[in-house]
Amino acid sequence: AKLQSLVEEQLSAAIDRARSKNYVGEAGAAVVVDVKNGNILAMATYPSYDPRIWLGGISNEQFELLSNPKAGIPLISRATQGLFAPASIFKVITTSAAAENGFDLNDTYQCPPQLEIGNRVFRNYESLGYGAISMQRAIEVSCDTVFYDIANTLWLKDGGLNPIDNPKDAVEKMAFAYGLGSKTGIDLPEDVKGRVGGRIFKRNFWDKNHEVWCDRAENGYPEVTVVDPERAKMLQKFAKENCTEGMRFRAGDAVNISIGQGDTVVSPLQMALAYAAIANGGTIWQMMVAKAIVKTDGTVVKTFTPQKLGTVKTAPSVLSFLRGSLREVVVSGTGAGVFAGFPVEVSGKTGTGQVFGRNPNGSLKDDTSWFASYAPSKNPRYAVVMMVGQGGFGASTSGVGVKQIYQTLFGVVGNKVVPGAALFPEGKPPTKLPKISPATKPKEAS
Repeated sequence: AKLQSLVEEQLSAAIDRARSKNYVGEAGAAVVVDVKNGNILAMATYPSYDPRIWLGGISNEQFELLSNPKAGIPLISRATQGLFAPASIFKVITTSAAAENGFDLNDTYQCPPQLEIGNRVFRNYESLGYGAISMQRAIEVSCDTVFYDIANTLWLKDGGLNPIDNPKDAVEKMAFAYGLGSKTGIDLPEDVKGRVGGRIFKRNFWDKNHEVWCDRAENGYPEVTVVDPERAKMLQKFAKENCTEGMRFRAGDAVNISIGQGDTVVSPLQMALAYAAIANGGTIWQMMVAKAIVKTDGTVVKTFTPQKLGTVKTAPSVLSFLRGSLREVVVSGTGAGVFAGFPVEVSGKTGTGQVFGRNPNGSLKDDTSWFASYAPSKNPRYAVVMMVGQGGFGASTSGVGVKQIYQTLFGVVGNKVVPGAALFPEGKPPTKLPKISPATKPKEAS
């Protein structure tokens, strides 16, 4: 309960932090997972509400408020139902795909400010360039152009616009191996699949929508023309292209997927699952909330045991490389400022996802802030992921909240670990069930 309260507080604080920097900060989620078994230790969503309103029946007014877009639809759990572009926290997957398809992780790669692929220019975030760098450094500083080039090379190997029979689609299939594009199996009513924006998605999406696109290509978007003529022209142009060629997996699609953008969207719970797998050596665990069903007299009706869903199909050396790189992100990369002087070794990755569209007031939508992590780095126990929709930078909005969660988990005061101050005294979540009796409220396990 203490951890759950802390995570809710820190998520709310992250929303406030985003808004104090003039970001919209519209929604968010945070998840804490035991990497050794997939148990959910805490999970929060924003906006939220008091669940006691369901007791005794809910009024129409209350339900309408929970479903109101203007109130942020509090009924939706952003942790399990929210879908967002993962941005740079996805790069661990692209790195895994590269390693399994001929790229040497110990080689040197060029990180220019921008890269021209086809007839488009793809830029680094804030157009920064780092020259010739190692792959580890590319992850540390989150160099987009390194991953653009890898994705384009893999796409060309698959035949480019004239694909070979049975293309490898390395990044897309590696994303599936990490559990993306599938439900986590969490024991809750709602659990979304998300999508991986690769070749398979493109074809399926075109099959379902090409008739609509062809109609729009001919007749346009008159309802949009009334309010935004330029946008209507752009949409009709896209419709004409998608009508005839929307099924084609282009270089731009491959480039976008490599940095977790484009058509790829995930839930925060899915990314917690993926980072837990990196931490524990490659095991994909089913996410679980329930530990047991216990009667009010203390009788245990049923216990739930961790379920293994699969294993990430990549070499142990690749996972080892990722763990080393994610540690360096926090030591000397994009997460270093937030965790400077922190006495517990944390490994993680920042993500700042671009969002297409405008807010109701006409302003362009702000970036999605992500921080995905696990700790301790050398013997991982917890994976912590935080996301703030329209929250700005990954480190300064979400990373700060994740650090605060780790402070309480490990008993950090100032820059020191205080003996006996850790949330779980034995250094791990309790395994015993709470003691329950008819005459008393449930008590914490001893």
